[in-house]
Amino acid sequence: MPKQRRTHPPKQSTQNLGTYTLNQRARATAEFKRNRKLLLQDKPMCHWCNAAQATTADHLIEVDRWQLNEPGINSLDNLVAACKPCNSSRGARYGNLKRKHITEPSPTINPYAPSRINIQNSFFSETLPAPDKPQFLSNKAENSGLVATSRASAGLAEISSMHTYTASCIPRLETETSRAGAVFADGVALWALEHLNVKLMDWQKHVISGFLAHDEHGDLLHRQALISVARQNGKSVILQATLGYWLTKMPKLRGEAQTVITTAHRLDLAIELFQKVAPILERRFNAILTWAVGRNEANLPDGTRWLVRAATPTSFHGLTADAVFIDELWAVSPDAVSIGLMPTMRTRRSPLMLMTSTSGDESSKEMLRWREQGLRAIDEKKTGALYFAEYSPENSLDPMSAAAWLKANPAIGSTLDISVLESEAQQPNRNAFLRSSVNLWTASANSWLQPGAWDDLKTSEPMPKGGVLAIEQSQDESRYVGVRAAINPQGKTQVTLEFVKDTLQECWQAVETACTDQTTRLLITPAFEMSLPPKFARRSSMVGNRELQRWTAAARAAIIEKRIVHDGSTLLAQHVERAVAVKNQGAVTLSSLRSPGPIELARCLVFCVAMVAKPANVGKPTIIYAGG
Repeated sequence: MPKQRRTHPPKQSTQNLGTYTLNQRARATAEFKRNRKLLLQDKPMCHWCNAAQATTADHLIEVDRWQLNEPGINSLDNLVAACKPCNSSRGARYGNLKRKHITEPSPTINPYAPSRINIQNSFFSETLPAPDKPQFLSNKAENSGLVATSRASAGLAEISSMHTYTASCIPRLETETSRAGAVFADGVALWALEHLNVKLMDWQKHVISGFLAHDEHGDLLHRQALISVARQNGKSVILQATLGYWLTKMPKLRGEAQTVITTAHRLDLAIELFQKVAPILERRFNAILTWAVGRNEANLPDGTRWLVRAATPTSFHGLTADAVFIDELWAVSPDAVSIGLMPTMRTRRSPLMLMTSTSGDESSKEMLRWREQGLRAIDEKKTGALYFAEYSPENSLDPMSAAAWLKANPAIGSTLDISVLESEAQQPNRNAFLRSSVNLWTASANSWLQPGAWDDLKTSEPMPKGGVLAIEQSQDESRYVGVRAAINPQGKTQVTLEFVKDTLQECWQAVETACTDQTTRLLITPAFEMSLPPKFARRSSMVGNRELQRWTAAARAAIIEKRIVHDGSTLLAQHVERAVAVKNQGAVTLSSLRSPGPIELARCLVFCVAMVAKPANVGKPTIIYAGG
């Protein structure tokens, strides 16, 4: 019986072969073998981890992104020496992403052709992309969990079928800014879409348009920015997108190479940002990367540099930076920022120091300083060097309620579900939950007042003249404040934040303005005794810790009994609401050490509220005898 002839399936087009076959064929070529030998001949360290000896050649741009046998696929420009674990993990990650249909677009293909805007001025040297409203390339990408999904469009998260919740993109606390210049913010949104496969959420676009607001010449309106929001809401994406845009677009817009420094409260967190963005810069913008722990660096062909450093004062000496990004400011030391980082930007035109963080505790000195500056700007309704935005609940809300969680988590309904917070709220460490998930400063739950007690006392009535003015200085002597109390026509004690000044000279000038009414009495602490102008000596009294112990309980009772009203000052409210009371020698007093932040305004409040109801001391009448 004749042998049965074996039939072979028709040959497939090489372009339709699977990724595995393409990889196998690409690595079988003489060019690949020759270049692999060249890469490994000196026994180099792995390009990716820089910790193990390289034994393989890894393709920078994956094989299946090329036409088979296309020139360059196996060139030395597209190959790096890598250890086997790094090579395998990159291949596995790429395969997983491809199966989910969320791989990054090819470097040679723009997934979406934007319109363009001409900026007619000398600052801009090219036109900028102006996205209308870019859409994701596929529904599968939207549902991948790496981008704002279809739930974001609905803006809802659900705990049960009976309740739905919507998070706002507008922060509770925000300094004023002009958003007329939105070219940079639009560019960041487009960069996130093209290179991170992420469509920014509304809250992210809102704060980015705030800290990147610029004038008609392209100069930023703010030199510093502090964004405070609960964890897992997308701060890292803001940093990634803004960093990538600054490194790849700003050099062309400003006509010169840029230097960017990134840091965080822990070095491993700073390196994590490098691991996310650096490979994109290498694949798409021909950046040369240095993978050395503590000295990670990316150098682009135009001379632009990105340096990753530990948050220590000495790490930044000798450097000059156009932009500085600080993650989790709450745990970064003041010296690292004020002595190490800020001087690096002194000579640069229109630099930016972008700080992101969740809330901290009483040890977060540097974040508290910037936050106080932001609150002061909100009260004064001024647009200054700092852009400050904080997503946090009002003091009147129960921090363990869904209403409070919505205020602190603008990503609810997009990438975050409120049911997750409901589960986290059951953990035994309540302070950790309040800080990380509700963006509240620890010890706020121990405030001397119940939530909402101070907010309920706000009035729009004009402040009466006279009364008592109490002045105090911050513990670091960087701020001088004054709070005045007077009895209004309704018989209640009305309180206002009279001033906040940066120097002692400005303080005494503000005191003179506030005391134009000759009936106004002045309360000073011992720190002011040596500098007290003689003209205030007759109407001033000394107060301190002893008076604070005697009067704190009475001031608290007046607030609870609603015998006090105030003007609604944001900074005064923050000091009063965060103040923590302790018992000292049997008396209740406010503790600066236990409170999560400065409380000098709350101390002034106690002093002036206690004294305003007391009659002023007047001298005995003078009797003059006429001779005769």
